[in-house]
Amino acid sequence: MAKNMGHMTKDGDWVIELESEEENRLLFNSVVDGASSRIQPILITTLTTLLGTVPMAVSHGEGAEIYAPMGQAIVGGLITSTLITLVVIPVLYYMTEQKRDKKEKRSKNEDKKNDEKCEDHEAPEDHEKHEKHEKMINIMN
Repeated sequence: MAKNMGHMTKDGDWVIELESEEENRLLFNSVVDGASSRIQPILITTLTTLLGTVPMAVSHGEGAEIYAPMGQAIVGGLITSTLITLVVIPVLYYMTEQKRDKKEKRSKNEDKKNDEKCEDHEAPEDHEKHEKHEKMINIMN
């Protein structure tokens, strides 16, 4: 579907403009695909390390007062880092990309509005004054 919607620039670059809904769907699918492709190696590595350190974390024998806290710290750190890697980072990436896309669309819309307003001015001096005025308004906001 996206193949039919693009056009080529003078430099030979392809520009593909997608609808907002389709863009969000593609972003979501790529985040899910990326996380799901990494889940198996991450879980296997984490589980093998956990299986080796859980006995140390729950031991009650001789020297357990030294090794048990270290084992508990390793287990807690592994669980936390696995959740951060598989859940938090993809969610944060998705949210920041959505915000960036919204900001880009908003700035494109503002640029179009400014271009339409500037067409009304006849002299180049008026255009420069108008641009300075718009910049001041944007800085104040």
